[in-house]
Amino acid sequence: LDSALALALTAWISIRVVQQFLQVGAIFLQALPSGLAIAEVEKSIAGHVLVAGVHHTHLWSLDGEEHILTAHVQLKQEVAPDRLQQIKAEIKQSLLAKFDIAEATIEFEFPAEQCEDTTHRSR
Repeated sequence: LDSALALALTAWISIRVVQQFLQVGAIFLQALPSGLAIAEVEKSIAGHVLVAGVHHTHLWSLDGEEHILTAHVQLKQEVAPDRLQQIKAEIKQSLLAKFDIAEATIEFEFPAEQCEDTTHRSR
């Protein structure tokens, strides 16, 4: 009986160690957080009335619970600097509410502007 309990406990601990190892590995590799799809996040941002498109989007997790996003957001029209801050705040609030994305770095691009990063083009 003792050996059977010891084997069961060892198996349970081993399974938990492997599960934790996989979670930590995903965090270190900056994997996409489970349950989130970049296409859905981009679609949500693009739903803002002044947003023409979203590209160069990166999404990862710091600890498995706190998610981080960076993205280039193309605007439909020129916008005053104070309105830019408001748009950014609206997008960040939406990301937090819908996807639990705690930190978002957004780079705005205006209609007459080309993305400077030639390795990441619009989809």
